[in-house]
Amino acid sequence: MEQRPVAVTGATGYVGGRLVPMLLERGHRVRALGRSKAKLACRPWSRNPALEIAQCDVMEKESVKKALEGCRAVYYLIHSMNPKEKDFAEADRKAARNMYEAAGSSGIERQEVFQLPICARQ
Repeated sequence: MEQRPVAVTGATGYVGGRLVPMLLERGHRVRALGRSKAKLACRPWSRNPALEIAQCDVMEKESVKKALEGCRAVYYLIHSMNPKEKDFAEADRKAARNMYEAAGSSGIERQEVFQLPICARQ
């Protein structure tokens, strides 16, 4: 079995919170990434010995690079709803660009992007 972990961004979200335990059940090592390690540590799967928790802010490229070190794949499950951001679409683009560039320089073999489309209010 591959020893390098699979990184999951958005692990505290709806999809990521279901993907992490599925990957763990299938024997993968997982590195759950989030802005808050404490929030990740509250998840029911957080004590799994095959799980690593890493702090990562996708708005900061160096933070992403550090979090991806040694990973073989990454699932990108983020949609920006940060109230500090005035333009959610631009924040999403910046975060995705940071992840893409960090993954490319970190030797990630595979990237899965499941970014939800932004819907404008009518």
